[in-house]
Amino acid sequence: MDELVLGLHTLDAISQNEGMKGIDIVYELNVTKGAISKVTKKLLAQGLIEKE
Repeated sequence: MDELVLGLHTLDAISQNEGMKGIDIVYELNVTKGAISKVTKKLLAQGLIEKE
């Protein structure tokens, strides 16, 4: 899956399930832990998500 598309899907999943953990996103989107880690780091850096 393209990184931009994965980022959008990640944002969508988080918006529907506030407080969602990375492992939950992995199962929801059927992607690797590494892919979610990379995308969430970028989203955090851009200020699009916050870490609890």
